[in-house]
Amino acid sequence: MVVRILTFDPDGDLYLRLTYPLEKISPFKTEDGAKADTGGNASDSWTNAVVLLPPGSAYGSTVAVEDTHSDSAEEAPKKVDMLVSSKHLMLASPVFKAMFRRGGFLEGNKLQSGGVVVIPFPDDDPDIFKILLNIVHGRVRQVPEKVGIDDLTGLAILVDKYQMHEVVEFHVRMWMLALQKSLPTKLDSTLLAWISVCYVFRLSAEYRQVTRLAELESCGPLGVEEEQDLPIPAHVLDRIERHRQAIIASLLGTIIGIMGAYNKASVICPSIYNDNLESRNYACDSMIVGSMLKSASSQGLWPLPLAPYPGRSIKQTAEETRKLKLVAMCDAPFNYWGQSSPLPAHGVIKYLHDAASRAEKECEGLAFDGAT
Repeated sequence: MVVRILTFDPDGDLYLRLTYPLEKISPFKTEDGAKADTGGNASDSWTNAVVLLPPGSAYGSTVAVEDTHSDSAEEAPKKVDMLVSSKHLMLASPVFKAMFRRGGFLEGNKLQSGGVVVIPFPDDDPDIFKILLNIVHGRVRQVPEKVGIDDLTGLAILVDKYQMHEVVEFHVRMWMLALQKSLPTKLDSTLLAWISVCYVFRLSAEYRQVTRLAELESCGPLGVEEEQDLPIPAHVLDRIERHRQAIIASLLGTIIGIMGAYNKASVICPSIYNDNLESRNYACDSMIVGSMLKSASSQGLWPLPLAPYPGRSIKQTAEETRKLKLVAMCDAPFNYWGQSSPLPAHGVIKYLHDAASRAEKECEGLAFDGAT
């Protein structure tokens, strides 16, 4: 089996062994350009253990370590050993500080006993860890000038896991200058990734923007099993879901309020007719109620949706509210009032449109405070 070696500190005292995901494995070439011979059947004795190499070991002097018992012609490297300084990691991360100090975990005791230690990190992405280690070791020329949302999400996962926020803050600010145009403008597959990035790196304006989008366009609780590794606290997603339900309930309450007002014995229509005043006013109210029920039914708003409103977003509910077609007997062309004609449906349409706009404006997104 080939193990690629990356050196971040030539005088390092620690090897971090990382494993490539299967989809990221590609043919590996040694420094002279030739593909390395490797074996696919040999076992790796370092996979599940901390290994202590003797002092003066020349382990880091080669590009690849080969299994001489290989019977496979060619194989991409599945693992990479990163030679690093434990002191750099301990300064950058309280997690590593606890792990490597004397008298703490097994890794720290092995490290303090002398020699070079190899520690497996099977769950971390090697390519993302490489970016992080270049930053930690001050290898700024090796740090990419630009990253995409996938890499930034991977960094957010590692930074949150190892509590290395401060050391990457400057680079994140620089990367975000180019990524501003990539912020989602509608609900898509990157939204949760963006929420995690903005939360971990405390990007206040962007965090408010993406959480507002989540409030406005989500149709139910955010977060599914395949996204569970993203560093988004449950209470953040809970707040977004509570806002969604509360705002939808408020908007639907507007419809309930209108129906309740017209469901009384008293007549609401204020128009004054020359004849049959009571009948005409009654007919006007009835037209508003009837057209509202018929229109709401066609828009899926009647019977009223029930909480927790699965499959329904604030944006959708606001748009459906605006599409309600209400008519009144006092409207043109049923009657002509000259310059003193009343508002369409006696202002009920405007009232509904205003309620829909308020609902959308109430999606303000989240801000960082004691609760987040």
